[in-house]
Amino acid sequence: MSYLDEALKELKDGTSHLRLKRHCQTRWTEQVDALLVFPEMYDAVVRALGTIATECDESTASTAVKLSTLITSFQFLVALCTAAKLLSYRKPMSVLLQKSGLDLCKAMSSIG
Repeated sequence: MSYLDEALKELKDGTSHLRLKRHCQTRWTEQVDALLVFPEMYDAVVRALGTIATECDESTASTAVKLSTLITSFQFLVALCTAAKLLSYRKPMSVLLQKSGLDLCKAMSSIG
């Protein structure tokens, strides 16, 4: 069992997600999905990194501490919340624009 799985079981926070999603460079809707899952699993991620920092070898523990420090910083949290809010507006538009057979005029009127 992974550290994240253990943290999710311990917290029992009611998230519907069991794992983080990978960030996709080319698919906009998947970028938004990946970003929106992270805040839901944030507490479990922080807990898992804390466990890794105390139970793993020195190199892995050092990396876990660095990641934990980064994701718990004020700047990261503000950026995460801002990006999640802004990108949540982009998702419906991206889904609409990725439909097959959508012409440019209809797309422009839907966005405007």
